[in-house]
Amino acid sequence: MINANYVYDLYKYFSYVFHYGLKNKYSYGAIEENICKSELVKELENNIKHPRIYELNTKDYIKSIYNIDVEDDELNDMDSISFWLGEAYIRLFYHFNKSFEYIFSYLPIEEMIGVYPVYHEMDFSQLFEFFELKTKKKSILSVLLKKRGYSKGELSVLTGISVNTIKYYCKDEKNIYDASFENVTDISHVLSVDPNIFKRKIHNYTYSGQYNFDKSNIKLRSSLGMLVVSYFSQEIRERQYRYDSKKDIFIGDDDFVIIIWTELMDFNNDGQNHNFEISELVDKYASSVSKEKIRKTNLVIFEYNQISSDASSYSDLDDYGFKNIFIVNDEYCLLISKNSKAYQISDSVLKIMIERAKRSVGVDIAFY
Repeated sequence: MINANYVYDLYKYFSYVFHYGLKNKYSYGAIEENICKSELVKELENNIKHPRIYELNTKDYIKSIYNIDVEDDELNDMDSISFWLGEAYIRLFYHFNKSFEYIFSYLPIEEMIGVYPVYHEMDFSQLFEFFELKTKKKSILSVLLKKRGYSKGELSVLTGISVNTIKYYCKDEKNIYDASFENVTDISHVLSVDPNIFKRKIHNYTYSGQYNFDKSNIKLRSSLGMLVVSYFSQEIRERQYRYDSKKDIFIGDDDFVIIIWTELMDFNNDGQNHNFEISELVDKYASSVSKEKIRKTNLVIFEYNQISSDASSYSDLDDYGFKNIFIVNDEYCLLISKNSKAYQISDSVLKIMIERAKRSVGVDIAFY
């Protein structure tokens, strides 16, 4: 898996990939095709950790995509459009967990450049909404058929799949997610696309994607938070709590445990080890409850968008007066207090916690 912090580098690398292609008069389609066929991109899409993944640089990505060695002076004069394209496409890639071929099918480079004046100064959530709306209007198979110039009947003849089944796949994208391996393979072959374009999600998760197993199941996510802090806090481990599903809170005899989350896969890059979204979440919660409740609250924050490792950089949060503040990500559990500590989370412990949380769904558990 890719460390979330490495995604910042991917923004830059792909910005130069677009910059090089546009500067050297590659057609939009040629840039898209080169990106989709790159072995390095395939490794990112299939979550294969390249043996030198953290040692690769801009030139490595350009060589992988364009099969050409570049000189330093060819990387000068970065333009604002290329800079935005790199970050925009990587954000779409990790936010929707879809292949580049899928993303380009709905939002090709030419159209992305066209919407640049509208979206480049907006929050990326606006671009996500724009992209999602496009995917809901027409299924991926319908988009590909139009792009390749095939009718449903022609695809039926070329694949041997009944025309009714083809129509079913085109009607709703979810239908092709459950298609047989043989049907997906045959359709992919005829349309000259990688079969992963028809997957519900590709496995391109970052380390911070390990917690992203069910965005909608609040109890599941809260149970995971409780399990993690119980593992690292003897005080919480030795107490008994009951879960109030209506309020999404763990209630003890004289204290509470609240689990909150940063934005999913919306990477922060402030150049420091301080995630400002965490500060904003703490301030927002503190302003919504009484000081008495703050003193009784153990606040647990799951960090999706960064890997913070320095607990001391959040020492100012102790001024709010919470009983405890924990920041949890895929590598660390940070205890924020006057004597802040950072506990490293091993892969084995993380996997056990996730599995235990999954098993706890639908069951009221007392955490000790």
